[in-house]
Amino acid sequence: MKKILLSMAVIVVVAGAVAGGTVAFFNDTETSTGNVFTAGSIDMTVDSFGAIYNGNDVNNASWSARNLTDEKFFTLQDLKPADIYNRSISIHVNSNPAWLCIGKKNLNDQENGINDAEDDAGDTTPVGELSHNVHVLVWREIIPDLVHQTNEPILIYSFFDVFTDLPLRDSTTGNGPTDPIQTELLAMSLCGGNHVIAPGGLHGGTVSCDGSSMSDKAQTDSLLADLVIYGEQYRNNLNFRCADLNLKE
Repeated sequence: MKKILLSMAVIVVVAGAVAGGTVAFFNDTETSTGNVFTAGSIDMTVDSFGAIYNGNDVNNASWSARNLTDEKFFTLQDLKPADIYNRSISIHVNSNPAWLCIGKKNLNDQENGINDAEDDAGDTTPVGELSHNVHVLVWREIIPDLVHQTNEPILIYSFFDVFTDLPLRDSTTGNGPTDPIQTELLAMSLCGGNHVIAPGGLHGGTVSCDGSSMSDKAQTDSLLADLVIYGEQYRNNLNFRCADLNLKE
């Protein structure tokens, strides 16, 4: 009996030594497999319900919401003083809230020679002057009819040559980002001369085009440019400003 007890003591000691060298606490593991982390995106499309040139509907001027490829907002031939062309622009942000800016790049004023009227007006430069004589007006449409209403804010009032990257929605405009459930409705108008906004309401009334300021130096000139609509994420980007961009790049 004494031997048995000693043997048991030995066994206990050995077992204790083994336990001290390889401590294995009770444990359990649960694994969640196949977790997905997807980067967000800003997906923007643009459509247009049409255009009006000197009061007449422009044929085949509308398109459905899409990523722009060769669609042109403006194609003006034989532009004369007081001509006015109004184009609808609808911007859709389909994923996340976004800031929006509009600008231009690749401005190309072409002289196309100097005729007698240009010569008489003192035109001597090899570069065209049409961008100095085409005025740009953009307003936010509440009623999408390409007719400016007194409650529709004016966003851009500028000659084309000095039309720079301007905010539609950024941290300075006070109107917040565009939400995916919203559509940004704009009207963009080009005038041979200078836009005139009749007085009335908060933002003025009807819009017309005064051609008296359009110089003979612009005769036979042509103007090419890319219009750029830029969207950037709103989340974690609360201080974004369109003025800090360079859409010309």
